Amino acid sequence: MGDMSMRYLTALLCSIALSACALADDSQQRFVSVTGEGFVEAVPDTLTFSVVARSTDSSLEQAQANTATIINQVLAAARKTGVAEDRIDSSQTQARPEYEWRKQERYYLGQTVIRTVSFRLTDLEQYPALLTRLSELKLNQINSPQLSHSQQEALQMAALKVAIAAGKRKATLMANEVGASLGQALQVSEGRAMQPQPRMMMAEAARADGGQEQGYSYALQRINASVQLRYALNSADAR
Repeated sequence: MGDMSMRYLTALLCSIALSACALADDSQQRFVSVTGEGFVEAVPDTLTFSVVARSTDSSLEQAQANTATIINQVLAAARKTGVAEDRIDSSQTQARPEYEWRKQERYYLGQTVIRTVSFRLTDLEQYPALLTRLSELKLNQINSPQLSHSQQEALQMAALKVAIAAGKRKATLMANEVGASLGQALQVSEGRAMQPQPRMMMAEAARADGGQEQGYSYALQRINASVQLRYALNSADAR
């Protein structure tokens, strides 16, 4: 074998040996994996709910007229409360034939029309007064309110920062306890965090005439975040 071939073979063997060493070092790399959790709290500033009016009649036109009468009363109640038009959606309508089963036979009852009105209130003080007015109408259903935040994304990002900081503190503590130091972050991923429904509490507010008026107060909502973190561990003398 010539000198050129011998040098090429030697270089190739060295390259393979170095690659094997690198793989061995990578497989022996020490790391620490932790879960970081955090939260922020804020009072909800948005309330959504809906009401349903339903009518069944032999005539579809009459069923539509019946539900329209109630929906017009709903809209009038909202205007009296001061709810802005762009906070009301009254476009949801369904119509279908209605049947009833009697002794395994189906009987036609007429045409049913269902109208739904949805509200999205950013002035939460409007809700008690609006609910009182709506309760006086012949509605088939008033659905429970849902509370949320208009700045939900910003609050979620703030909670995520808290979770990452908590995870890093935990990883640092664990590294120190085993005589190592925390290295660079190798992996980070967002975990799942449950978002509890904020509580809405009824309160009694005194009226100017000395009577009692039913009002509402809104509890803080906790916005949670969770992250999975993995850090490299450096030897003690690297600190």
